[in-house]
Amino acid sequence: MATCTGAFVWGWYATASNSMCRFSNRSAKKLQSQLKQRRIVFVGDSMTRSIFYAFSRAMGDDIGATYDATLPKHSDVSREIGTTQLEFRWAPMAQDSLGKLQQYNKDVFSEADIPDALIIGGGAWDRLHSWAIDDKNLKGLKDKLKALASEMGRAKQHGIPTVWVNPTTINTKALLTDEKRENLKEQDMQQMRELTAEMGVWLASTFVLDGTAFSKDRVNESYDGVHYPPQVYDAGAQILANAMDWVISDRPIEDDLILPRPGSMASPLLGLIMSGLLSVGLFLFDGFFGVSYMASLFVKGVKPNQLYEESFTELHKTVKLPLIRGRTRGLSADKEIFGLLGNNAGLEMASNEQYSR
Repeated sequence: MATCTGAFVWGWYATASNSMCRFSNRSAKKLQSQLKQRRIVFVGDSMTRSIFYAFSRAMGDDIGATYDATLPKHSDVSREIGTTQLEFRWAPMAQDSLGKLQQYNKDVFSEADIPDALIIGGGAWDRLHSWAIDDKNLKGLKDKLKALASEMGRAKQHGIPTVWVNPTTINTKALLTDEKRENLKEQDMQQMRELTAEMGVWLASTFVLDGTAFSKDRVNESYDGVHYPPQVYDAGAQILANAMDWVISDRPIEDDLILPRPGSMASPLLGLIMSGLLSVGLFLFDGFFGVSYMASLFVKGVKPNQLYEESFTELHKTVKLPLIRGRTRGLSADKEIFGLLGNNAGLEMASNEQYSR
């Protein structure tokens, strides 16, 4: 954590490359690529909903960074970011989360689209409205948590990983009502966390996102004793984003890439031009596509077709191929040069030939 102009912001400690720690800040682009064509469902209370909005912001959703008091207080929310579907299902108590999870387990055997991951959280409403009343409700709460753990185990067998969101730290002094100050103190919420672990909820989940890990040092920023500013939940969303590396298994993804139709990228004009250039080089024996013919305007006997015999005669002798016979037969570059030098050079050439005999 660092300070900037008097405001607290989150930062990541630098870790050595040999530490084998894969936790890092995940950009929106990387998250959208990692969660391409995935459906992530958040189920729980307002704390879980705050994690849902933070995760939406981490994936690049600007709407998730704004407050909207016009929305129904306890309602479901959906976001489609790129090809990733994010959903929040309001389920403040254990029995509500249990009902949602049972339905998803039933959907496995139907043609319904099942989530790629379930992010489940709760505890505050159960502590406030069930545990605080009498021991009978406490026993019923334990039964509901055991059943929830059992359904989470079934979901894991069906290929639906679950993440349990532990409640964030309670700022007891900031609680707004006497009822909450009596039954929802941090000590009370810690008892609720321990109860969910005792009933097997933590063990049944694929990953546990501990809300106290990113809120206990920022507890004074909880404005109503329960909720925190967005940047605190952003830290939890980044922990969840890193956990997605092993929470969600790899699977083949149908890419939306549409390959061009064969021939649609062809250019008949360019093809005709290339055919003409290749014809020039092929039929005129000119590797420069006719440009070297310009030299023949100034010097005779240097056209590519005229230099063919002289160029390849030595090659044929070296590799013992048949001699080349053409219209320039018997003409060598040496004789041409001596002819240009005059009679003296011709006499010298003749004397050298006689001496060689």
